[in-house]
Parts: sequence; C-alpha cells; structure tokens
Amino acid sequence: MVRASGETRLVEVLYDSPDPKFAAEFANTLISEFTELGQKLRWEASQRTGDWLTGHLQEMKSNLEKQEIELQQYARESGLNITAESNVADVRLKELQEELDKAQADRVDKQAKYEEAKSRPAESLPNTLDDPTLREYRVKLTELQRQKVELTATLTPEHPKVLKIQAQIDELKSALEKEGNNILKRVGNDYTAASRREKLLAATYEEQQRTVANQSDKSIHYDMMKREVDSNRALYNALLGKVQQASLASAMRASNVLVVDPAKVPFFPFKPNVPVNSAAGLFCGLFLGLAFVVFRTRFDRSIQAPGDMQMYLNLPELGVIPMAEVCDTPAVRSQRPALNPGDPSDCLELVTWKHKPSAVAESFRAMLTSILLPGQHAGSLQVLVVTSPGPAEGKTTVASNLSIAVAEMGRRVLLIDGDLRQPKLHKIFGAPNNRGVNDLLLAEVDLASMPLNEMVLESRITGLSLLPSGSRANNISQLLHSTRIEELLSRMRGEFDMVVIDAPPMMHLADARLLGRQSDGVILVVRAGHTMREAALVASQRLTEDGTRILGTVLNSWDPRKTPGRTYGYGYGYGYGYGYGQSTEAKPASSSHR
Repeated sequence: MVRASGETRLVEVLYDSPDPKFAAEFANTLISEFTELGQKLRWEASQRTGDWLTGHLQEMKSNLEKQEIELQQYARESGLNITAESNVADVRLKELQEELDKAQADRVDKQAKYEEAKSRPAESLPNTLDDPTLREYRVKLTELQRQKVELTATLTPEHPKVLKIQAQIDELKSALEKEGNNILKRVGNDYTAASRREKLLAATYEEQQRTVANQSDKSIHYDMMKREVDSNRALYNALLGKVQQASLASAMRASNVLVVDPAKVPFFPFKPNVPVNSAAGLFCGLFLGLAFVVFRTRFDRSIQAPGDMQMYLNLPELGVIPMAEVCDTPAVRSQRPALNPGDPSDCLELVTWKHKPSAVAESFRAMLTSILLPGQHAGSLQVLVVTSPGPAEGKTTVASNLSIAVAEMGRRVLLIDGDLRQPKLHKIFGAPNNRGVNDLLLAEVDLASMPLNEMVLESRITGLSLLPSGSRANNISQLLHSTRIEELLSRMRGEFDMVVIDAPPMMHLADARLLGRQSDGVILVVRAGHTMREAALVASQRLTEDGTRILGTVLNSWDPRKTPGRTYGYGYGYGYGYGYGQSTEAKPASSSHR
C-alpha cells in the first residue's frame, strides 16, 4: 500500500507480511526499481530537449545582436535621451505630476485649516489644543480660577489677595489670546506658501508637458523597437537556461526520488500495540477518575457520611442517626396515615419512646452511651446544649430523643425549649405553652424559692419534665444576657440529674452561644447531605472562641444507601429497618429537622 503522509510531499510504502524480513526486502526493492526507472526516463527526455534547443540558440543570438544595434542608432539620430529604463523627459513629467498632486493636496488641507481657523474661536482649534505653551497657560488659568473661587468663598472681591489673583488671571487670558492670534497667523502663512508652491509646480509641469509632446512620436517608435529587443532578449535567456539545464540533466542522470527512511526488519508486530493501548487505557481511566473525584469534591461541600465531621472539625462523633420516616405536622400527616391516628406525638422527635425496638431509637441510645461513658468527657455533664449550624438539621429531634433516653435510665431529666423565637417542644409533647422560660426570666420572684411544679411541666414519659418557651418576648437577647438565666439553670441543676436545652441554630443568632456558656457542654448536630462543611467549621470555631466546651457532633438523617462503602450495619439481625411501622423506605421530612 502506498499513501501520502499528511500534506507533505512524502510518500509511505507499506507492505504487510507474516515474514518481517521479506516485508522489509520487498519494500526496499520496490523503491529501488522505481528510482532507477525514473532516472532513465528523465535522462532520455533531457537528451532530446538539449539537442533541439542547441540548434535554435545560435540563430536567436544573431537576430538579437542586430536588433540592439538598430535600436541604439535610432536613439542617437532622433536626439532622445534614454536611460537604461525609460525616457528622461517622461520620468521628469511623472515626477512633476506627483509633486503637483501633493502640492494641491497640501494647499487644500491648509486652506481648509485656514478657513476653519477664521470661522472658529482660536481656543477651539486643534493647533491651539495641542500647543504645549497654551496647554500650560490653560492649566495655570484653571488653577488660578480655582484659587479665586476658594478665596471668594471667605473674602470680598475687593480684597488684595482676590485682586492679585484676578490680575494674574487677566494676564494669562491676554497671553492666551495673543498666542491664539499667532497660531491663526501661522496657519494663514502656511496656506499662502502652499498656494505659491502649487502655482510654481503647475507652471513647470506645463512646460515639461510641451517637451514630452515634442518627443512623443519619436518615443513611440523607440518604445516599439525596444519592446521587440527586450522580448527577443528574454526568449534568448530562457532558451540558454534550458540548454544548460538539459546539458546538466543529461550529464548527472538525477532522480526526483529521495529515500528518507528505508524499510527495516521489525522486531515486533506493528499491530496490535498492546503496551500503547494498555498505557492509553490506564491514563485515560486515571484522568477520568480524578476528574470525577475533583468534580464531586468541588461541587458537593456538604457532610455526607460518618467520619466526615471528625476529619474536618477534629471533633469526636457521638452518634449517627439513620434517615427515617417522619410524621410531624398536619400537612405531612394528611399525606400518610399516622401510625396511631389522633396521636399528635407520633413523630420522629419521640421515636425513642414510641418505637423503642427500632434502629433509630437504638442510634439515640448509642449516642447517649458515647456521652456518658467514663473517660470520654472528663467531669460531670449535667447541663447540655443541643444546637446546629443552620435550620432544618434535626437539633430538636436529637434533644428530644436524648432526653427520653436519659429518662429510660431512671434519671430525672429536664428538657428546656431554648428556641424562644420558634418554640416547638410544647407541640411535640402536647403541653400548654402559657408559661415557660420567658415568663421565669421576666418574673420578679426568687427562682430559688419558687415551687418546682410552678416552673416545669411533667410529661407523659416517666422521669422527663418539660420547660417550654412560654409567652413570647421581644427582648430575648437581653434575657439570655441577664443573670436570671444563671439562676434558673442553677436551680435546675439541683432538681434534676440532667438538663437538656434545645437551642436555636447558631449561624444567624447568638442564643446558642449564650446558652453554651452556661452549660457543661454543647452537642453540634449536622444533617447528612444538607449541612455544608464550611458552616459546621464556622459554628465550631465560634464555640471554641467563646471558650465553650464542645462534646462532639451528631450526624443526623444519614442514608446508608448513598454511601455503600461506609455502611455501619443498622438493622443488623434485629429486624428494625429504617422506618418504624408500615414502611422500611427512608422518606425524610424537612419540617421535623429543626
């Protein structure tokens, strides 16, 4: 097979054969025979051409010499002054024509400038605007006028300083006017000189035209003779070159074929190229894999799976709450029948109490174990604050189920609704909200002597008491900054084994930070696939800067199916599943993740 190599003049000769030696010898022999045939044909053609050209060369040389002698003799007899290229008179006429055209264009340009200068103010002319002296005058005039405005703001026009500045302004205006008149005069002088030069060139041109007209007939005949001589000379030179080329070609027997790279015996088959194909596949796979990883890492900045928070925040992970089906609000319940119709407490916040044998409930109990294990958190943990970086991340769910898990251990626990702006715990536990935290902080009674049953509410869960938010207040930040919150928590420390505070999100409110300073530790709740790593990091940094103790993080609403490489065995052997009741399919509802 013979094929062209791209857009070059190279030609590749290819031959396939199972025998590598025979393939190389065949390709080289084919090229050699083709080269020999080309050389022979070119030599024979050159020999015939040289013989024919030599016979006509002498005849053309004699005719050319005769014509050149006749041309020179006619030029001397007619009085023509001919240079090697053209007639001197014609050349001079052409030069005068060019000069006259330039002079006319110059005169028109300067006439236009002069008429424009006469019809416009001197200060608006281009020459005036570009003149460095006038530019300097204008700058000085502007500066003096600015100084005058500043002086007249505090001084009268008759004040000596104002009069002095005005005199300088008048002097500069006079100089500007004088310089503008000089520029106008120069423009007029340029126009006059251009007109005079145009007239002189026109007169010279007319005289040269008459000279050329007298020689025109003689020049025509001379040009005809010269063109014939030039044509014969060019033909003679071309013929002479061809004769020389033919003689050289017949002597050298040159070939127009050049072997750039002769065929060699290959050591390996040329196809298929296993190493190259394997390397290309390997590098392509690595590149696509890295591109996919970078793309996912760059555009998904949320917390995804267990272990992520410990890696990014360097905080212990207290627990992982799997995703579960939620029934919280009437709108949600209308889409799915409740497990216990008419029961408002049938929601994820009470799953540890309502659905004890479930994977979700066990997750909350495991989280409590991580908090209470000896050696995990030095010192007594009596007041805990549960918060999250942003809304809808499940802090209320974690706080409620954590309190229920503590109550199951036989301890007295108080759950405080610290989200005074958007309270929810009274709805979850079906309790009234006519009195609570706001009322206790605003009341002018001694919290230490106030009866406990007038402060907190007993829930239906044994050992769990509830302190709702109470009536709404407009000065929530002031209440949390006051000493009343310290007195309230001090009283509750003496009455309960553990106090859990459901605090609002941290990113936009300072409530969680104020409550965290009064607590023994803060639990940071993040939601898988929802909380951004940057938001969690900012929340952790703010708590650390406040000197607040962070017990760890809780990963909420984790879907093990989205991270198959990190499954932790929820529902292992106990038949819990991920829901609790009719369906095992995870269906999160954002309304319960506060």
